[in-house]
Amino acid sequence: MEEMRMRRNLRRVIYAAILVFALVGTLSYVVFLQGNDFDGGTHRFFTISRGQTFFTVVDSLEAQGLIENRRWFMLASKVLGGTEHIRVGRYRFESGVSNTTIFESLRDGKNLVLISLTISEGRRSRGIAKILSLSLGIDSLRFARLVHERASGTILGIQAESLEGYLFPETYSFHWQTDESEIIKAMVRQFELAFPDSLRASTERLGWDMNEVVTMASIIQGEAMMVDEMPRISGVYHNRLRKGMKLQADPTIQFLIENGPRRVLYSDLAVKSPYNTYLYKGLPPGPVNNPGRVALLAAVYPESHDFLFFVADGTGRHQFTRTYAEHMRHVRLYRKMRNEMLSNEAENKKSLSVR
Repeated sequence: MEEMRMRRNLRRVIYAAILVFALVGTLSYVVFLQGNDFDGGTHRFFTISRGQTFFTVVDSLEAQGLIENRRWFMLASKVLGGTEHIRVGRYRFESGVSNTTIFESLRDGKNLVLISLTISEGRRSRGIAKILSLSLGIDSLRFARLVHERASGTILGIQAESLEGYLFPETYSFHWQTDESEIIKAMVRQFELAFPDSLRASTERLGWDMNEVVTMASIIQGEAMMVDEMPRISGVYHNRLRKGMKLQADPTIQFLIENGPRRVLYSDLAVKSPYNTYLYKGLPPGPVNNPGRVALLAAVYPESHDFLFFVADGTGRHQFTRTYAEHMRHVRLYRKMRNEMLSNEAENKKSLSVR
């Protein structure tokens, strides 16, 4: 009898143990390994920004439907450890991903995605800051401050008052909220690749320094809509410099306009600033935008000619002239054409409003 009782007790213990192991195994599977299925798609992007706590991250995961059970995810995170080390970034998760995979990705920086963006030629640093803020969630004010701190240029080997002009236009790939200093470093590195030793040597033969070349390139970039005209426009400015004439370059005036770009007004030409090339001879103190590769080459290798003036022809190109009289004839033609175009636009708007 005693032996039978012992056997029954043993069986009960075994059954209980099996039940416990089954429950633990099931719970472990549910908590750690069971997939979170997403509605309406095979994958989801999830973003963590600077300053977010683990609890706000969990709130976002739940609100965006990436986790099916908040409590299970919290339990998995506590067991796996490292909730204080959640990494900033944008993540991609496939439907069916487990709590373990989600948490370890956020903790260890796995499944981070790169964000591609293109900076076009001729943008100023403040415009670039806006693009980066919208695309990457960076601090645009800190970016602008770093660009205009001389120390930033010194660290990166650029001898200039600011890094305006050295933020090279290119397509870049960064992680969400990459540090502003790292973005600037990457852009200046691309500038250095576009300004190799051979171009530096040509700059020296020209008798200029790099900042003068970049400044000239920025003016050319601001003037030209067609890249094939850049060497010719460069030739005009080089000719004017050699003759001691004022450059009278509109891009330098646009640089002074607070909420530009917009049409240059006569009142803008009277603004007293070393960047006003209508008032002062020579190049302005620094670049007025961030020029591309073609403009840099044009600044160093201007087309050889005797043109001293140019004016827009209304097609995106320019009329180049040697004398002021010729220049003013083309200016009058352009103004007449522009006024007719504006008049036609006004008539069209009027007729549309009548309808």
